[in-house]
Amino acid sequence: GQRMEHRRARAERAHERMDHLVEELNLTEEQQEEIKALHRQQKEKAEVRRREMQEQLRAERKAAQETMEAEMMKILTPEQQAKFAEMQAERDAKRQQHLERQIERTEQRLQQLKEEQEGGN
Repeated sequence: GQRMEHRRARAERAHERMDHLVEELNLTEEQQEEIKALHRQQKEKAEVRRREMQEQLRAERKAAQETMEAEMMKILTPEQQAKFAEMQAERDAKRQQHLERQIERTEQRLQQLKEEQEGGN
């Protein structure tokens, strides 16, 4: 999809930049390998930072949601609180069902790929 095209385009631009450096700076093979290693290290560090930031953002959103719900509960009557809890339970059950369907579809697709691979050998 689009994400793969974007990654491919980025990789292509990185390759073009490297070619440009090699040509303009007359880099040796050893220098090229060292620079490529440096780029890989930087890419790995950036990926770790990205994951950490995603996890932090997810935790902050969850905390904000919990705070908002706790404040909301102070406003609701006991009957409304019970109804809200019921609504939450229904939402959680639907989410769980959706997850289970996704897992099932993924397992089916993996099995299908495995069968295709075995059939191709």
